[in-house]
Amino acid sequence: QAAEQAEQFVEQHTLMMVDDWRGVLDARLRQYRDLLFPDSLQTLCRENGIQRLVIVPEGPLYHIPFPALQQADGTYLIDQFEVVTVPCIALWQECRSRQPESAEVSLLGVAEPQNSNLAGNGDAQFIADRIAPSFADDPHILSGAEATREQFLEAANAARVIHLMLHGSAPHDSEHGVAPHRIAMAGDRDDLPDSPGSSA
Repeated sequence: QAAEQAEQFVEQHTLMMVDDWRGVLDARLRQYRDLLFPDSLQTLCRENGIQRLVIVPEGPLYHIPFPALQQADGTYLIDQFEVVTVPCIALWQECRSRQPESAEVSLLGVAEPQNSNLAGNGDAQFIADRIAPSFADDPHILSGAEATREQFLEAANAARVIHLMLHGSAPHDSEHGVAPHRIAMAGDRDDLPDSPGSSA
């Protein structure tokens, strides 16, 4: 049922403008959440200590952004569980059985840039607590006043993995149909339009 609805949604709303599809999308994400992850299932997961959901979608279900399924209180599934989407469970098991190669990998994280609406939201701590443990070396996390474009470009040269938790700009009213895309960092938030389409 969810697969059929996902396919119909993609066909019907592919060409809708931003002002039209946001409300439709929010309603559909809540509907998918009720179908696929009802309260009873989520309660069962929490009671059994399940924190990670490994999802193997099929066909049209690939169109569903599972982490963004909306809860009744307006939060998202990713706020309650770690959500992993894999093409098949055999591949997931194979990847988990291999020895990690993290000893040679350095992590650069960027979050909570100063003067943005993300400042102080806890994303930098999330990187340190939930992502950094997968790497052998200490992460380099840029946040606050340090999360500038210049410091990011300098630090990126020494990183093999980069994790960004930022907002950006993707305007839809470009003169020639090609919109300038920007990522908000410390020191340049004023350059970004404050619009519903500016989050990414």
